[in-house]
Amino acid sequence: MLLTIGIPTLNESRLIVRTLQSILSQMDEFLDLVEIVIVDNGSSDGTVNQAKSFLSTFQTRNFQYRVIENSTNLGFSFSCDEIIRQAKGSYVWILGAHDRIHLNALRRITDTLLATKPQNLILNATVYDEKTNLTLNESIYKFNRSLIKNDMILVDSRKDFFEVILGPCVSVSLNITETTSLQETLNLPLETKYWGFFQRICDSLLLSENTVFSYLDVPTVEIMLKYDGWQNITSDTFGPIEVLDTHTSFYIDMDLAHLAKHRYKDVSFIANGIGVWKDPFAIVRSISTSKFAGLRCNLDVLVKSFRAYGRSYWYWFIGLPMLMAPNFVLRPTMLGRLRSVVHRLRLIFNRPAR
Repeated sequence: MLLTIGIPTLNESRLIVRTLQSILSQMDEFLDLVEIVIVDNGSSDGTVNQAKSFLSTFQTRNFQYRVIENSTNLGFSFSCDEIIRQAKGSYVWILGAHDRIHLNALRRITDTLLATKPQNLILNATVYDEKTNLTLNESIYKFNRSLIKNDMILVDSRKDFFEVILGPCVSVSLNITETTSLQETLNLPLETKYWGFFQRICDSLLLSENTVFSYLDVPTVEIMLKYDGWQNITSDTFGPIEVLDTHTSFYIDMDLAHLAKHRYKDVSFIANGIGVWKDPFAIVRSISTSKFAGLRCNLDVLVKSFRAYGRSYWYWFIGLPMLMAPNFVLRPTMLGRLRSVVHRLRLIFNRPAR
């Protein structure tokens, strides 16, 4: 078995069949290479029944799949860990239940895995809007074409993985990772609930002897921007932004920054390659979006923000004053202008400031 496609679900009855259809429509050539593992976190909307019913129609084709049900919601990271434990494939691919794969994606992915045998394969994706069904982004990654050979980028060191390919993708659906090295990380404690799988990937590349990493430039995944469920959508000057509740994106960003500068403080190419340290301007975007959504500054917010961002001069120069400013002062027009300035700074710096 080459590849385990793991799908964590929680109340995805509206979308799960569409996601599975995009995979199973390509499965005839890969019955011995690909399996699907679904881990459901106590869905109450019939997600499991719909998935089982749809998958059962393919049993006659010797298709391999498993559906694991949790009676309660044990969290996204728990579901990912369970998929890693259950995986029989040499590689694990966690695919969002609301995402789907493009035509010929399985062919491109399996060919790349077999040809390059990477520790981690990064995928490219298109992004589309759930309500309008219009494509918002034809390609998430936009690398210099000189780096791409035969629709791929191939590097042979962990440092180059972070500096050339930019490391693991924060979008979970765009990472395919060696199973054995992921399974070795399961006995390590997680620093954060939200970024648990991202941490597993970073830990696994430090444990693995394999130092080959690849990137597939042809988009193979179609990522949906959702308007309900765990991934709600708002928008700012530069397009849709994923936020949870009203201002949870701020806490999510802080978790990633904390992970970078605390768990990986002694591994500079990881610490400098993820979170706010890869893109310090993200502090302004995160705080301004959260303030607009109603985030109020209190002692807890200040302590957490300092622990996460305190070593970045962007935090002291712009982030902290904006965080402490009364919400009524930061009007949408002012926030929009501030983000426009920051966007221009990002264009001036070819590589984001460290």
